Amino acid sequence: MERQKRYENLDGLRAWACLGIAAMHLLAGGAGYPADGLFWNRVVPSWSVLVDLFMLLSGFGVCAGYLDGFRSGTVSLEQFYRRRYGKILPFFAVTTLIGVAAQRSLQGLAEGFMELTLLFGLLPNNSNCFQVNGVCWTLGTIFVFYLLFPFFTCVLANRKRAWIGFAVSLGIQALCEVLFMTEGYVAAGFVKRTSFLYSMPFFLAGGLLYLYRQQLEQVVGKLQWLFLLLAAGASMAYYALPDQIGSFGLIDLKALAVYTLWAVYAIGAKSFLCNNPLTRIVAPISMEIYLSHMILLRGLHFAGIDALLGKGAVSYFAMYAILLAATIVFVLAVKALLQRIGGYVKKRFPRGVS
Repeated sequence: MERQKRYENLDGLRAWACLGIAAMHLLAGGAGYPADGLFWNRVVPSWSVLVDLFMLLSGFGVCAGYLDGFRSGTVSLEQFYRRRYGKILPFFAVTTLIGVAAQRSLQGLAEGFMELTLLFGLLPNNSNCFQVNGVCWTLGTIFVFYLLFPFFTCVLANRKRAWIGFAVSLGIQALCEVLFMTEGYVAAGFVKRTSFLYSMPFFLAGGLLYLYRQQLEQVVGKLQWLFLLLAAGASMAYYALPDQIGSFGLIDLKALAVYTLWAVYAIGAKSFLCNNPLTRIVAPISMEIYLSHMILLRGLHFAGIDALLGKGAVSYFAMYAILLAATIVFVLAVKALLQRIGGYVKKRFPRGVS
């Protein structure tokens, strides 16, 4: 995030997104958990769309960290890409290699190689083509934004140009919805939001929020309860409004409105909801939790933990707590190991590491 200021509330939103996605995957695992009622049928399944929030926050975060540096020339392209690969690749490589080992196939090796390049978001179908790590498509889409970020520094050079770019991105998304991502253009089962072109409005919304961050801090700081009500009301409206009109899908447009309002609130509010002990634990490792929670879920299933706990709502929440705890322990252990390896490499090859 921005070097002069860290937006802990936005980190908290990222933590909640990660927690919601894990809860959705647990319910979708088919272990016999409750399937009746609004919460189980509508609310939890809808948390798959929280990946859109990841994208919006990535747009804000990368702008906060690098937009001014690119403008001033204090950050070079090499520094930018080196930091992106250095931040993402080590942990992602561990989860990918675990997936390759579990897959034990030539296809798994091919998938693993493609994942380790971090360029898989450029594939024409970045949705159902990965069995090694089925959730990695989000990282692929986000990394396409990193690849194109020098271009977006021009788009976000001023507010007028940023609004024009955002409007164009909405037009592209609409055309993808009605034409370019219909069956005449894409394969069956194609998931639109895995395409950067379709998801571009979320990244640009994050960039716009960055450009207006100071004004938003002032306004929301004075009226934070109003903005909380607006965000909460939009969240309820998300479930009341239709998911599509005719053949035109509205899910991601609704998500864009809801998540933008929550981000606006988070930028300026003093919020325990967004900044509390749980979010402070999860936020720094939210992407790592996202990338590895399915590995731990499969491991717990293989060990029979879900069968031991049984079915029902209480069992679901107990299993979720176990999954979250196991994933956090796994992430912290892997990161500690990688840190030790990195320290050894720097000592062993001081001139070769920059």
